Formats: sequence, C-alpha cells, structure tokens
Amino acid sequence: MILSNDSKFNKTFLIACGLLLVGTLSWEWMMTTLKWYTRKERIEWPAHVVIDEEEFYNRSFPKSFGERYDGAPRYTLGSPEDQMLNKINKFGQDGIPDGYQIFRADLKESLKIGIGQDKPMVLKRKSNWYLSRTYEDRTMHEMPKAEGDLAEMTEAQRKAACEKRDEAWMAMGEEQRRSARRRQWHLSVDYYTSSELGVPHVPEKCSIESGATLKESGYLTLEFPSLPKPWRKVEFKALTFTKRNAQSGKIRTFTQYYLFSCNGRPETDRLAVRATVKKLTVRYVYYSKIQFNLLHDTDNPEKTNELAKDFLRNVLPEILTQIPSAETVDKLNS
Repeated sequence: MILSNDSKFNKTFLIACGLLLVGTLSWEWMMTTLKWYTRKERIEWPAHVVIDEEEFYNRSFPKSFGERYDGAPRYTLGSPEDQMLNKINKFGQDGIPDGYQIFRADLKESLKIGIGQDKPMVLKRKSNWYLSRTYEDRTMHEMPKAEGDLAEMTEAQRKAACEKRDEAWMAMGEEQRRSARRRQWHLSVDYYTSSELGVPHVPEKCSIESGATLKESGYLTLEFPSLPKPWRKVEFKALTFTKRNAQSGKIRTFTQYYLFSCNGRPETDRLAVRATVKKLTVRYVYYSKIQFNLLHDTDNPEKTNELAKDFLRNVLPEILTQIPSAETVDKLNS
C-alpha cells in the first residue's frame, strides 16, 4: 500500500504523541515513586509572627531585647542620627516607630518581596517578608544630635545646627566618642519561601558592586547551649570592607556579619543554600538571611567583633522565634 505524504505525516505525528505520552507518564511515575519534587511548596511562618499585609515587613519582632546591668533592656529601637537619612527612608513617619525601615516598592521588587504570589500568600501566612531596623545599645554613650529637623531648614540654619552638634561632639572625651560610634546596630532579616527562590544576596557581591573593597574575611563563632541543637554553635561570616566617599574622599571601614537559616539550619555558603532548596527530595523549602552591622565606622575590628558577639548573643534567640524550626520543616518533608 502506498501512503500519501499526509498519511505519512499523520502516522509520524501519532507515534510522536504516543512516545511523548509514554514519556510523560513514565516521568510522573518515577517522580511519584522516588518522591522527587520539582515544584517547591511554601512554608507557613510561626503562628505568633505578624507581617504587614501591605508592606510585607515584620511587625512582631521585639522593639527591645537583652538586659542591661540595671535590669533595663540593653537594645532598643532608635533611628539613625542623620535626620536627612530618616526623611529619605521614612524612619518614624506615617505612625511607624523610630528604628523601622520601610522599603520602597522598587527595592521590594528587586528583592522579590511583596510581588507576584506574595500578595495572596500573605493572608495564608506563606509570603516572603523582611525586617530592617536600627537598634541602640544603651550601655554606650549617646551621640550628639542636631536640634530641629535638618530636612526643613535653610542651608544657613542647617549649617549652624550642624556646627553646634559638632561642638558638642568635640566636647566629649575620646573614650565617649568611641563609645558613641559603637551605639547603633542595623539588623536585617529576609524570609523567602516559594518555588522560585533564586540565589541569595550576600555582602561579598552587593557591597563590592556598590564600590566597596573587601579587606578581610573571617568568621564570628558563638555558642548557644540553650538553643535547639542545630543552633548551639554558629559561625557568622564576618567581612570587613573599606569604601571611599565620593564627595569628601574619606575612606570608611565597616564590617558586615551574616548567616542563613536554610530550612531551619545555619549555613554561611549561599551556594549550599541554593543546592538545599533545589534538592529534588525536598518539597517544602525556605531560607532566611540574617545580617547585621554597626552603623558607624569600625575603628577597632577586635572590639567590634566583641560587641557583635554581645549583640548576636541577645538577638539570635529572638530571630529564631520568627522563622520555622528545623523540626517543623523536617516533619513537613518526612
């Protein structure tokens, strides 16, 4: 029998469709049998965690923590001394307490927070979210502040207010000035849970891309006997950078500390985090980046590391209450 070209095409097409169907069914059978998951499922935050449904920032993290020698909280919310910075970043505006930083829409989009499926998922407690705050160490001296709102002043008024502030700064002793520079810490926590997690952002990339130079890389190691087992000994990456001010030409030195919680376990390698959340045998995934730094220059790296340990000793137990534990994730993936 002689087949027309159309008949040959139809026969080839049917064979191809059959092979594709067999391949699809075989793949589905293999994925089910081996318990492989290409689609990742979101993980719900702990029940007490509160995330703003419009801005996607964490509202339940404590406003103060730690204990001072007199029983008062050691670390409390506080906005940066730079009032122009407060104005730009909306610190303390629209009923939001000092110390909170609310990200602009374009920044949230670049961080993949509050976009796409996050909007419906926030109502189900399964969206991405962030925390960005400034905390003051109340055991340190307070830095003099300019009187009035610098952003609302004329140039002459601003100059006079800044000169008065600088005079008060110079009137302080050297030890008091060192103490004041070590007063404020910036804390950042990002929580990601979805099928499209991507590669985590880290200071090695972001700070260098912004013009900084990496001078030293190491680890800040601390033990927490009372925390769950994966967190009883942690190593935070400690990175010291230098960066030249484009206007003044002055070079500042600063140190960034960071660590990931990947499905409830500590990890410093971002590629290891990516490998974990992409594993075919893992269905439920999240990672959270925990990062902090002094807002002012690092004038003594050893002293800064000691103060960082104090801050971490007090803040890490609070952070772990805001994210799912390894035990919770393991139960979901069992």
